[in-house]
Amino acid sequence: MPLLSFRNYLDFSPHCVLEAGVGSYACCRSRPFWATASCLLFEPCPALFAVTAREAQVFPLVTVSPCALSDDDKGVTFYDIGNGLSFVEGAKSPSRYTREGRVLAKRRVPSVCLADVDAGDIDVALLDMERDEWVALKNMVSRPRLIAVEMVSWRNPEYRHRHDAEIRSWMFENGYNEVGFDGCDVFWRRED
Repeated sequence: MPLLSFRNYLDFSPHCVLEAGVGSYACCRSRPFWATASCLLFEPCPALFAVTAREAQVFPLVTVSPCALSDDDKGVTFYDIGNGLSFVEGAKSPSRYTREGRVLAKRRVPSVCLADVDAGDIDVALLDMERDEWVALKNMVSRPRLIAVEMVSWRNPEYRHRHDAEIRSWMFENGYNEVGFDGCDVFWRRED
């Protein structure tokens, strides 16, 4: 499959875009739609959230939340192991990193369950949730036409998402086809 931007798979104008794990403002993939589509953005890192929220404040259709998507609203713990690598507690065991002394930061952040904010109208979902993407999918009310899920690692070609089987099964059961990838993301398309 070709290495392409998710926008190459859009033959429609999205009305509602969900982006979980926005990261830095410069990497925000929903930005081209801020003026024309409702955008639900989730970024739990306080510094990254602040910049994105500041930039988005002039776009009335954009909502930026300083929280992670999770199974509940009790919060999640993130581990930062450096070099841009992080993971959610429970999504990957921190024990091997703490033994090596590699955890640079551990922080607890607020969370929200996607089913509580998903009104069934999301037509593009961009999920980069630090190895916890399955949480969003299994709680999703909407059936977006296009979904990008971080499932592979460009640093480790042998890595597969710990919920690879569940994600692929959910996609198949809900009528999605794998149509491409872009770095770490696998793109899934649903024909209506």
